[in-house]
Amino acid sequence: MKTKHIKKIKSEQNKIQSAVASTPIPDPAALAKAAEQEERVIAARDYSDVIGVLRDKKRFSFQKIANWLNERGVTLDNNDVYRVYVANISGEEKQMMHQTGTQIDPED
Repeated sequence: MKTKHIKKIKSEQNKIQSAVASTPIPDPAALAKAAEQEERVIAARDYSDVIGVLRDKKRFSFQKIANWLNERGVTLDNNDVYRVYVANISGEEKQMMHQTGTQIDPED
């Protein structure tokens, strides 16, 4: 029984090695050109100024900001909005929040 099992494993390893060896290696220049032609992905951080205005000046909740952006073609959820908002809080403000124990409620 053991010899059959070992032969089976070796046979599978040979199949994997031959499949890997037969796969052509892509040209880096061709991949770089293909990468340049890809559409730019929308990043939540691109809208940090918008999120800041809606949150700080208009007092929108994170969910309401996400809805507002979605209505305008920017597909973000409330978690994306929250992470961008927190990431853009200044160092001084973060330090003050830490000292006072203040936290931002992600559900707010």
